[in-house]
Formats: sequence, C-alpha cells, structure tokens
Amino acid sequence: MAKFGMEPNRERLVALVLLLQRAWSHAPLTQEEIIRELKITKSISGKASSREAAYQGDSDAVRQKFERDKDKIRQLGFQIETVDMGNGQTGYRIDPSSAYAPAIAFSEEEERIVRLALRFCGFDKSGVFSVFNEVPATAGGVEASRFLTPVIRATIERRALTFDYQSKVNKTRTVEPLKIGVFNDVTYLIARTLGTSEIKGYRMIRITSMPVVLPDRFVIDEATEDAANRWIPEFSKEPKSIDLVFETSENFADLLLQQYPDAVVASKKGGKVEVGLSFD
Repeated sequence: MAKFGMEPNRERLVALVLLLQRAWSHAPLTQEEIIRELKITKSISGKASSREAAYQGDSDAVRQKFERDKDKIRQLGFQIETVDMGNGQTGYRIDPSSAYAPAIAFSEEEERIVRLALRFCGFDKSGVFSVFNEVPATAGGVEASRFLTPVIRATIERRALTFDYQSKVNKTRTVEPLKIGVFNDVTYLIARTLGTSEIKGYRMIRITSMPVVLPDRFVIDEATEDAANRWIPEFSKEPKSIDLVFETSENFADLLLQQYPDAVVASKKGGKVEVGLSFD
C-alpha cells in the first residue's frame, strides 16, 4: 500500500482505469496497446512538466508492473473484463457503470484515527459536535466499508457475489445478494445462499476480501423478497466503548449535558469543568 500512495503510481492507476473505461464503448485494448497509449505526467522542474509513457523498461519489467496494476485495481473494487481477441491476444476493458470512486488507502493506524475523528464529530455515532444542532443527536447510517461498491452493484443488478467471510473460520461464500440492511448501526448484506432457499445475513465488517461480482444473474419471487425484508440479526455483540475525558467551560459543559444526560461532570479550579463521555 505504501507504493500505492506515491503520486506517479496513483496517477498511472487512475489513468489506466479511465483508459479501460473508454475501451468499453470502442474496443477492448490489448496489453501492447495499453503500454503504447498510456501516458502520465513527468515533472521537470517546479512548474514545468511533460508527458511520458507510463510503462517503461524491458518487456518482463513492463509486464510485471502491468499485472500488479491490474491486481491493485481489482482490489479497489473495479471489475476488469478480459476478452479473447483471437490470434492468442487478450483484450481488457471496464464497464463504466460498474465503477465508483475507490476508497482512500489508509494504513491501519490512519484508519483508526480517521474513524475516531469522524465518530467524535458525529458520523456513525452521535458526536460531541452535535451540540450545535437544533435537534437532539441521532445515530449515523451505513458504516464505512471499502467493499460496499461491488456489493451495491451486485444487489442492484441481481448478480451473484463471492467473497471471503470471517465467521468461526474464514471461508469463501457465494451468495445472491438481496438487500443491505442496517440494524443498531451495524450493516449487513442480506443474501440467499447460491443454489438454496436459505437467507442469511453477513456483517460487512466481517468480509475479508474484495467481493467479486459474477456474470450469473438470478431472479427472486415475492416470498423471497418478503423474507429478506423481514430478516433481522439473531444476536448482536456489544461494541467496545471509547471513554473520553476532557476539561471545558461551564457553558459548554451545560450544552454537553443537554445532549448527553449520562455524561459525568466534576468542577475544577478556575471555573473549568471536567467532562467524561462514553461512546459506543
């Protein structure tokens, strides 16, 4: 992921996605055509720049870089289709309707900090900044997941989906996605197990690989749709709480107490008030 964050590599990946999207309405591009056409910006000085080939070097190095780029693009949820062009050649393209903006690549520590900051501000859970709202704070909606893009696409297009899922063991699941539901701020994919009538719920945070949208389409009847709408999780574990303690003024402490009646407060010297809040 460290290399993905470097500017030249990121520009090359974006340029490759856009090129393969344009190929959808014209003709699939072979590896040789992509290598010949793909250009990125080369910085010459502080302001001057020029365009240069995105893939350079000997044939083996170029091929390896191209294969790595395809893997990274697929890991971001884009589905690259391969087409037999005849004469032993393979073409590549991306359906523009299947492509969404990829998730920003954070390290685990960066992701933890961003999640905490968003929750503090009022996303996903009620944050302390909600004291400036005119109405009481409310919980957020769908929890963030970089796997949502292919799941939403498969659900809308009624296409089967395969992914790795962590339950008692981490194993591959192939399902027919019916809907996405949110229960107590936990997001579930509600789906029918492929080849059966069994409907199950899969927590988005337990999906461990980028879901792949399969070409097979499926249909559902009213009974199946009704069963999916009535599905609820059988149990839900309590999330680990985060305790936050800080000092503030009496006025701001009063605002917090209006929004969070369970907050713990204690008077300190100099007119300061110590406030303790617990976030689920």
